[in-house]
Amino acid sequence: MAPCPQLCVDENVAISDIAASRHNGVTMKFIMLCLTGLLLTGCRGVTDPSQVAMGGGEALKRYDVIQALGWNGEVMVGGSQAGAVVVSADGGKSWRRENLVGASVMGLAACPDGGFVGIDFNHKVWSGDRQGQAWRSAELDKPRVPLAVTCDGRGRWWVVGSGARIAVSVDRGVSWTVTDLQEDVQFTTGPVC
Repeated sequence: MAPCPQLCVDENVAISDIAASRHNGVTMKFIMLCLTGLLLTGCRGVTDPSQVAMGGGEALKRYDVIQALGWNGEVMVGGSQAGAVVVSADGGKSWRRENLVGASVMGLAACPDGGFVGIDFNHKVWSGDRQGQAWRSAELDKPRVPLAVTCDGRGRWWVVGSGARIAVSVDRGVSWTVTDLQEDVQFTTGPVC
């Protein structure tokens, strides 16, 4: 790619001068053509290896969009939209990533046994152990748009969502029983049992 062009602007020309120009349509077409060309060809800065080496000692920084949090009293888990959960065992001072391929976790709950259960936009229910590790997925057909997940003291997983549907699994997601209330409502929180 070519380096980015240096754009010069005459500070004595005001926007109102350009707008008043009788060639305004032609000028705007030319500007749009130039900007489109710049976008299509891209630009790069001049690579200076010494600048890259200077940052070598710094920690890599990134961010995740956390859509849900769960806490079991010892471990905090955050569900991200980027195919992972982030886990902290020290109150959020440090975090580690657990990759969940293809997941966009939007709901999480800590279960009474200390484990975690989560839902994603791709019709899966995810479960992890009490340390926020060993994540496994189970397929979920209904509700079509899952909105919340919880678990109870008897080990059941509950998922609620669109169309007033409630799904419950007694076998950690192997099978589901769906109750359809035939209403035009969405549940945004699960039952507390």
